[in-house]
Amino acid sequence: MINIGIVALEGSREAKRIVKLIVSKLQGHVKMMLVFPPMSDLPEGTQCVSSRGEIDGDVILTIGGDGTILRTLLDLGDRAIPILGIGIGRRNYLASTTKSGLKKALDMLIKGKYEVKVLDRIRARIRGRKLPLALNEVYFTSRHPGKPIYLELTIKRDREKVTLWRDKMDGVIVATPTGSTAYSLSAGGPIVLEGLRSMIITPVCPQKKLFPVVVPHTFTVKVKSVDSRDPGTIVIDGNYILDLAKNEEVVITYSNIPAKFIIFGNKYRKILEIIKRT
Repeated sequence: MINIGIVALEGSREAKRIVKLIVSKLQGHVKMMLVFPPMSDLPEGTQCVSSRGEIDGDVILTIGGDGTILRTLLDLGDRAIPILGIGIGRRNYLASTTKSGLKKALDMLIKGKYEVKVLDRIRARIRGRKLPLALNEVYFTSRHPGKPIYLELTIKRDREKVTLWRDKMDGVIVATPTGSTAYSLSAGGPIVLEGLRSMIITPVCPQKKLFPVVVPHTFTVKVKSVDSRDPGTIVIDGNYILDLAKNEEVVITYSNIPAKFIIFGNKYRKILEIIKRT
């Protein structure tokens, strides 16, 4: 038997109701269940924790939208625990199932009839300090909303180094193939299929015509502000925000720690659906 972690969308009555259904269904089939956020009326053998970072297990179930999954991944840090997302949000792109397929998904989980999909992540560093892993993107932007920032972006492989841009823009997105269908796509970036190990560099509202660039995963991407009055801010997966100090450079590389997802069926189905709609 396995240990299960359960993370629900905070403040959602529907998510709370689904947690209780899951706990009831899995009782007797798992060793232990850890639940966040804390809630009452859970059966014996279920333990509540006070933060997502305390969640652990062989598999983690999330109930919410893509934001719930991304926040859970950020709080898990470098732990690559498989996630089974139960989508009750609007897009549910990262979810493995929705509430209508919940019973079947839990049955298959109990029987071990699932696959684990591995998705690449990228890592940003500042002065050698590791920042949280990004499943979707690292976004470099101005500290001042609505104002452009003067950025310098360099790409490097081995000893070769090229300054790609030194221009004013609202910001720049460095995305994974998974993130290519998120913010990067909205900003005019290409869709890149999962499995094509690469980083997608997408300028956001540049003052002169610039085009998105796709580089191999072996490249290093470096971004810094060249505006002394605005060192810039970085946003990781829409949830982790950090204001930079003057002259700080963000160095982005591929990580060897992937995100893992429990899936039932075609692992490329959702991205193919997005391609059909565009």
